[in-house]
Amino acid sequence: MQGRTARWLCQRAFFFSNRLCDALRQATLELSCGKAPRITASIGVYVGVPEAGTAWQAMLGAADVAMYQAKRDGRVRVALHVDRQPKA
Repeated sequence: MQGRTARWLCQRAFFFSNRLCDALRQATLELSCGKAPRITASIGVYVGVPEAGTAWQAMLGAADVAMYQAKRDGRVRVALHVDRQPKA
């Protein structure tokens, strides 16, 4: 990832993930028992351009680490894992 492209990808990922968090927070869900639980999410996002042969599990693992960082930072948040590895 380089320059504006990387910045743009990060901004878009962060923007859409925050919109999802907001939509879930505003959603109403009423159970048949009459309770209405609050729905929230912490989201981890992998942003990068993987090299050929990169396993999808590695990208998912990076997003998972970012999600747990979002939870540590206070929940109902978005955290990005940006792959800054220079490509050959």
